[in-house]
Amino acid sequence: MSLRENRHITFYQGGEPTLVPAHSQIENTRTALKVKFVFEPNTAATELEYVIADNEQGYIRMVTSKGNQFNAGSLFDQLYVWFDYIMKG
Repeated sequence: MSLRENRHITFYQGGEPTLVPAHSQIENTRTALKVKFVFEPNTAATELEYVIADNEQGYIRMVTSKGNQFNAGSLFDQLYVWFDYIMKG
């Protein structure tokens, strides 16, 4: 299992942590890196199908499958570390 492609992300539901399997789909262009983090379907801990992260505007931007942009919180922190790992790899 490659940490570049697969990981478990922690979601908190009712204060309890739940590990959700996830994998990445990477698109690397000359100007930016775009990573789609896809969560295992039918997982009670998350209502999200995926999060897309990119650095097209000079900073790390994340958008959920529901169209909500975010830049803070536990999910952002976990995906940022993964994104950074992919970017440096």
